[in-house]
Order: sequence, then structure tokens, then C-alpha cells
Amino acid sequence: MNTPLIRMMCAFGEQVVGQAIMSFETGRRQELHYWYRDTDGATSEVDFILSSGGRLIPLEVKSGKTGKLRSLHRFMEESRCKTAYRICSGKPGMTNIKTQSGYTYDLVSLPFYLVSALPRLIAA
Repeated sequence: MNTPLIRMMCAFGEQVVGQAIMSFETGRRQELHYWYRDTDGATSEVDFILSSGGRLIPLEVKSGKTGKLRSLHRFMEESRCKTAYRICSGKPGMTNIKTQSGYTYDLVSLPFYLVSALPRLIAA
């Protein structure tokens, strides 16, 4: 169901995470980047793309505990990144994901209250 309330909650979650990313003290100004693809009428989007040590770090924000990750799967297949992060209202954890094409990657799930831990997790 895609009601106005659900759309607002999604936008609010992305805003909170974007503000947190901007506040990270990494020694350089943080800029917000995202990934968007529009092919044959089908769009894909990953909310935030961070970089650290020459690596791309995709970050997907979900307002609920779960959500579809088709766009993230597509990005992971194309970029060949090994780890992605999902910020959601669920519990923290890590899952090994296998996409339909057979590509595997680790998905680290963090609740909103642990967004400030992202720099330490990414650096590890």
C-alpha cells in the first residue's frame, strides 16, 4: 500500500539519514550522492552512495522493518560491491544475499538509532 502517510514516513527516514551523513566527522565535507537508473521505463534508485578508501558503499533507507531491495540488488550486481547497508526500523544484523543473477553480497541492517555508528562500521 502506497498511501500519503507511508510516502511521508519514507521521505522523513531518508531526511534523518541524510542529515546524519552530513554530520559525520571524516575530515572532509560530506556530500550526498545517490544512484538512479532509468532504462526502458523501469527506474532503479539507491538512496545514498558513500565512498571510503576507494570503495563505494550503498545505503538504502526503509521506513519499516523490511522492504523490497530490487534496486539495491541491481546496483550491487552492476557495481560488484561486496557490502551494502540498510537503515530500517528492524533489528541490527547481517545477511548474505544472493540475487536472481547469482551475485552474492553482505547486507548489514541497522536500526535508525545506530546511524551514527556507520563511519566505524564502514572503516572496519
